[in-house]
Amino acid sequence: MMEEIDTIVNKINANTLESSDLLSFSKNLENKINQGDIQASKDDVQWFQIYGFILKKLEIFEEGNPYDMRGSDWRNYLDSFDKLRSLTADMEEKNLIENPVWHVQDVSFYDIKNPELYREYVYFRTRNHIEKLKSLNPP
Repeated sequence: MMEEIDTIVNKINANTLESSDLLSFSKNLENKINQGDIQASKDDVQWFQIYGFILKKLEIFEEGNPYDMRGSDWRNYLDSFDKLRSLTADMEEKNLIENPVWHVQDVSFYDIKNPELYREYVYFRTRNHIEKLKSLNPP
């Protein structure tokens, strides 16, 4: 697991981290927790799901399809809509997004104001959470 953590950090440093990296990491983290191989919680898994998903939102935005997400996209990847709501409010407060709209089944749509700052925000949140995991699981 520590190797996966290092990979995530290296991709953040190289500005190459993708949503698929984080979504895969969250699944692997959940498995490692269930096996008792790592100190972490379901809460941690949920946060990495959310970081992966908001990064996916940026990738879709950069492809020119900012609203090409369906409710099933959110529900397939996220276990905690409360955390997503909290993070969306934080991003709006930090002026990274605008016009957030919540639809049926807690689907959120919003406009990304500055893709570079948005990415930095996702990377910052991810890196901080990775550091938390590392502190709970010293070598």
